[in-house]
Amino acid sequence: MKKPEPKQLVAWVVASAVVITLTVVWYRDWSAERAIEHEVAQHVARAQEIADSGDRLSDARVELDRALKKSPNDVPALLLRARVLLGLAFATEAQSDLIVALRHVEGEERARTQLLFGDVLAERYRGSGSDEHFRAARNAYLEAQQANVTKASGLFGFGMLFLEKGSNRDLDKGFEVLQQLVDRFPDTPEAKSAQAFLTKIRRPPQSGG
Repeated sequence: MKKPEPKQLVAWVVASAVVITLTVVWYRDWSAERAIEHEVAQHVARAQEIADSGDRLSDARVELDRALKKSPNDVPALLLRARVLLGLAFATEAQSDLIVALRHVEGEERARTQLLFGDVLAERYRGSGSDEHFRAARNAYLEAQQANVTKASGLFGFGMLFLEKGSNRDLDKGFEVLQQLVDRFPDTPEAKSAQAFLTKIRRPPQSGG
């Protein structure tokens, strides 16, 4: 068997060294990314547990702040922090998180994100009475209705939006949408809430003693 020429041997050694170096670098980066993903998931899980307990939302926010410092575009962390921020009455900050999340979601996940976006914008509208916030909330609820998984919730948010005080208040429109929800999706929790609300509104006042 013919021995390789010295130049060929050197080239082979160099090429092998390059491949080994690139593999080591790739594995190191891959391992670092997996470690970050694991840490982020742990922060999110702890935050979810705290949020599910119904109190100490500020502690949940701390966990999510840590997660998003490590991975600013992590969708589960962004969505959960938006819910936590909404619970803490920080709707503006929640809106910012959802704007980022919407760049990274598709399909049903996007529909759920749009539904939460509508809730956040509706809260902003309650505080500001701004036409801009009304239109943005309306559009978010309309997009949420495009997916079956969020159609009923989108209708409920859309209908209730028209019942908020302000220049865009339209009681007839709101009642019409809520009744549509009851008629089309009678077995959903949203329809039951809408029916209870409509019954209460339409019930004639009780006569005194």
